[in-house]
This record gives sequence, C-alpha cells and structure tokens, in this order.
Amino acid sequence: ILALFLLGNSATTNFRARYGSGVGAQTSTPANPGQIQSRYQAGLGALNVDFTRVTFPPRWTKTIQMDVGLGAMHVLVPANMVLRVRASDSVGAVTVVNHGLGSGFGVHGTYQDPDWGSDQTDPHLTLNLSVGGGAVTVDRAKSP
Repeated sequence: ILALFLLGNSATTNFRARYGSGVGAQTSTPANPGQIQSRYQAGLGALNVDFTRVTFPPRWTKTIQMDVGLGAMHVLVPANMVLRVRASDSVGAVTVVNHGLGSGFGVHGTYQDPDWGSDQTDPHLTLNLSVGGGAVTVDRAKSP
C-alpha cells in the first residue's frame, strides 16, 4: 500500500511540475511585450493565449513554453508574426496556421514560416507546445 501511495504521489507531483495545478479555462491577453511570460501552463482545461493586442518592436524575438495536461490549447498571433512551432500531443490533434501536423497518438511536429531566416524586421516567436491529451491550435490573426 505504501508503494502505491508513493507511486501515486510521485505521478501527481510530476504532473503538477510539468502542467501546473490550474483547473478550468485560463486566458492570457498581454498588452505589451513585457507582459509576455516565458511559460504558460494549465493542468486540466483550456489554455488560451492571445498576442494580438501587443505592439511588437522590430526584430523582437522570444521563445515560449506552453503546457496543458488534459484539455485544449489555442494560441493567436498577430498577422506579421514570424513563427516557429514545435508541438507534441500524446493523444489529440495539432494544427498550426491551417497546417495539420498530425492527429491520433504520439503526435510530434514542427512548423516554421518560410521567411523565418530571411525576415529581419518582423517579430519572431518560437513556441514549444506540449499537451498530454487534447487539441493544439495556433492561428494567425487576419491582416488589418
């Protein structure tokens, strides 16, 4: 019994360390680059992050880690954001700017905008996304 308790406690600790302890929908809509976190987490539920209200300076770059245990992840980026996305989903589907990176079990995929290395003025964002079970969607806002 003690071994089962320790095993369960260890699994719970590992889950919280990776995905956080948040339950329910979590939404973040930063208003400026300084409000953008380097990591976003949700344990159970939806994680929605909208970067479209931010005015990014030229040549801005950042890498962000986002993790959801069980649920959905939706990220919305501005029209001029240059993206590189690395995504993994144990069970579910991954779609990045209308490109399906896979669905089912053990989905791992990478998307990179064609002008990632050549565009030197627009903001650049690298997203490392991980979902234990659920859907991952990254959308680009329409041009104004």
